[in-house]
Amino acid sequence: MAGVRVTRAGLLACLAVPRWADDVLAGMPYDDAPALLSAAAAAARSLSGTELDQALASHPGSASVGERSRDGSSPASTPLPATRRPGWRPGTPPTRSASAGSS
Repeated sequence: MAGVRVTRAGLLACLAVPRWADDVLAGMPYDDAPALLSAAAAAARSLSGTELDQALASHPGSASVGERSRDGSSPASTPLPATRRPGWRPGTPPTRSASAGSS
């Protein structure tokens, strides 16, 4: 089986933390995409505060993080996606918030 291969540049485009990318690359080749994603999540669990800041600063939307829109509304007035809610960690499935209602 050829396995799943990724490049450092490809990983850094996903999360701009060189140590994380190197940790993921160290496990290559991966048998399949779930194995790659599992390794990426495991490596992300040990991100330091500095690395998180680095990743957020490199994110395409980072210029708007924390800023108010032109109409004066706060980003806090917009619901966060499940993966950005407090308490969510890589490798855990997103959950619906209580305010989202039940089905």
